[in-house]
Amino acid sequence: MVTGKRRVLTVGLVAALAIGAAWGMAGRYSDLLAKNRVLQAPPPCQSDPACLRYREFFIADAHSDTLLHRDPAEPSVRGHVDLSRLLRGGINLQVFAMAPVAPRMQAQDGEVCGSREAANRIAQLFAVNEPLRPSTWISDEARVRRMMDRFDAAMVSRPSAPGRFIPIRDAADAARLLSARERGEAVVGALLSVEGFYWASPDRDELQRQLQEMQRRGVRMIGLTQRASGPLAGSSEDCGDRGGLTEAGRFAVREIWRQGMVLDLAHASPAAIADVAEMAKGGALGAVVVSHTGLQRACDRDRNLSDADARNVARAGGVIGLGYWRYVACWSPDDSPSEIRRKLVESFVALHDILDDPDFRAEMGPDYSPMAHIGLGSDFDGGTTMPFDTTGIPWLLAGLAAAERDGRRIFEDADIERIAGGNYLRLLESALE
Repeated sequence: MVTGKRRVLTVGLVAALAIGAAWGMAGRYSDLLAKNRVLQAPPPCQSDPACLRYREFFIADAHSDTLLHRDPAEPSVRGHVDLSRLLRGGINLQVFAMAPVAPRMQAQDGEVCGSREAANRIAQLFAVNEPLRPSTWISDEARVRRMMDRFDAAMVSRPSAPGRFIPIRDAADAARLLSARERGEAVVGALLSVEGFYWASPDRDELQRQLQEMQRRGVRMIGLTQRASGPLAGSSEDCGDRGGLTEAGRFAVREIWRQGMVLDLAHASPAAIADVAEMAKGGALGAVVVSHTGLQRACDRDRNLSDADARNVARAGGVIGLGYWRYVACWSPDDSPSEIRRKLVESFVALHDILDDPDFRAEMGPDYSPMAHIGLGSDFDGGTTMPFDTTGIPWLLAGLAAAERDGRRIFEDADIERIAGGNYLRLLESALE
């Protein structure tokens, strides 16, 4: 009997050690899987007067995956974003995304594509960096709920934090953020987003209830899909179907707008983007963003927007957040910081040129400005190695200021102010009122 008990205890101890070792060997698995490191630090902002000047602009970033890994209020040596670094970088508003699943990227017909069916099962085992929560192994919604809890915890002021977050749920919250900023308080606005609504119900009543529940929990931005197609829309990276909005997707889009949330078209297929542009009536029905992307004109990837995609987002009244990671901007780890910044700036110039096309300007009318549709969308902490963390954003803005063509600046300070965060603030204030 004693021997049997001893055997059970031994087996239990070995199992516990195995689980602990697996988690330990994973080295906080989600961080290692995602890489989430900085390639090389840019020159410090303090040495560049222009950088310091642009740090004073209202800066908003439309996509960070930090909630997948950790509490963003606590200082961290990992990844790209935490409250301390947001404050040091002068970031005033950060969108925190919740990605519920990790589609497996695989080679097919000479390209890399995403498969929902071949989702990364190991990533799900170590979901939200807490492998001992079995519910998160099998449920997209459970993973998102856990990240919602992490977001709520980060919103509570604590002595260990250098400042505080202000959750942005309505126009009054945005006004409080702006007032606190004017008073010089150490605050950062935080907006909660879903990246890939894969558990959406095909039943309209249930789908409406799901969206209402997310809205009640503080979600204010929703992406229909991620790196594989889902029940609402096709993905630009799916191994098979890259179709447009489904019937459920059309209903979800209208409901997202009706409930005062922002529609995120990151990862959406060209057909889905075109469908939204047709529905949006120039942005009159609701707010649209592409929270993190690149441009095929600057870096030829399926993941990136074509010229037609970018113009369709503008037709929908949307803002395109350009990212900084290697895959969407085509920089090399061997490049110097200044060369990487030059390539990043090329993406912004390319987007300006796409949206500034004379025929497109004529179509959009006399009140149209291409600068109204450009923003920042880092994809920090999202499976990416970055050239800088969030403290480097003002340095990037200084690079935009230096961009010239025929001896003239492409982006004036008023343009950079809109790109830095003014465009997102305008969209949010209209969506959340």
